[in-house]
Amino acid sequence: MNGTDGPVTEIGGILLIIRIGVVAGVILSALYRKDPEKSLEKMSIRDLYKRIYDWHKEHGKERIKEKRGLDDAYEKTYLDLLRALPPVDRATQGDMDFVFGEVLGMLMEWSYSEKDEHCIAMGTYARVAFERRYTGVSDERFRQSRKTSSLFAEFQFPKWMEKYEGKIDLVKKPSWETD
Repeated sequence: MNGTDGPVTEIGGILLIIRIGVVAGVILSALYRKDPEKSLEKMSIRDLYKRIYDWHKEHGKERIKEKRGLDDAYEKTYLDLLRALPPVDRATQGDMDFVFGEVLGMLMEWSYSEKDEHCIAMGTYARVAFERRYTGVSDERFRQSRKTSSLFAEFQFPKWMEKYEGKIDLVKKPSWETD
């Protein structure tokens, strides 16, 4: 032994452990990317809302401007909704259901396919949360829950259209709204 074998061996062992850890991380990361929805199974509905909330608060204002074909009134109403979103810790079930519904089919629908840093689309979060509690968009429990939201009065369809007096040309009404 020349006096350097110990530390070199020790450092070599640490490097080997680090390399094994990196390889394992890469493999796990690849598996995660292959099925990112697997991670949603253990998330609470509030956690799913948080992912949507955080993405929209961080990216929504800029990303909606990049979307082609959206009416100015739609964009303005979305931005008003974005400002009004209740923080995660204060959001009621009705607020969260309102947002899930908007991602699935109204003011936040433009973000349906937008993915976050976890490679999961906003629509996936909304769909998973929705499917845990309801059987379909016409489920009366879903409709009633949305109505309890503080967002409902101003941002329900067609109320928000009335606010902008027909400046938006929509052909169909969301399936969960009835006359």
